Amino acid sequence: MQPIKPNKLKVLLTGLILLAALAVNYACVQGAAQTLGTPTPIPVKTPQPTRSLPPEGSPVTKSPLPLSIDQPEEYSVVTNEVIVVSGKTFPNAIVVVNEQDVDVGSDGSWFLAVKLIPGRNLIIATAVDFDGNESVAARVVRYVQNAPTSEVVSLSLTLELPGENAIFKTPLAKIKGATSPDTIVDINEKPVDIFADGTFSLLLELNPGLNAIVVSAVDKKGNEAHIIRYVTYKP
Repeated sequence: MQPIKPNKLKVLLTGLILLAALAVNYACVQGAAQTLGTPTPIPVKTPQPTRSLPPEGSPVTKSPLPLSIDQPEEYSVVTNEVIVVSGKTFPNAIVVVNEQDVDVGSDGSWFLAVKLIPGRNLIIATAVDFDGNESVAARVVRYVQNAPTSEVVSLSLTLELPGENAIFKTPLAKIKGATSPDTIVDINEKPVDIFADGTFSLLLELNPGLNAIVVSAVDKKGNEAHIIRYVTYKP
């Protein structure tokens, strides 16, 4: 074998050094990749709305949602066990009558057949639209199996508290009123004790939103009186 010349030896050593450097660099890259794992994506900033928003804590203004009960008439006396309850609201509203869903027509009209029980019946209709506006309407109907033979005389009934369209920040509302002594009174179908002078009071638990408060009085002769108040509970 012939000896390698110095120049060729120098070139060969340089090439070996370059290969060794590349091998070390490749090993470092592989080790870093295993240490770091999957690269973390760069977060993308979400564009903010361009329209101006109301200041934080500003009250939300809601539009009144119309809701009416056209039939039956208030405090009516009926002899049919099943009656049709009908009314109107906005076409896009959701209506519930005595916890039953009701279809609303394109003109906002709605109706539902309701089965009554003998005596007094409370009919409550609620409506809410997709903007969160809501309304409540109520009717008191008396179902008698036989037509009354004597004239019904209205009782004296007054309601001092709450005021009409009152707004409560707590779930309890004080109901206070007066009627004739020896009269049976209930509030939202809950019996109420009457004092000797005919006054009565009760703490009634409210639901969030609109509430219908129905105060009814009836004496031993069947004479009766009713008052309906609408209040709002805003927690």
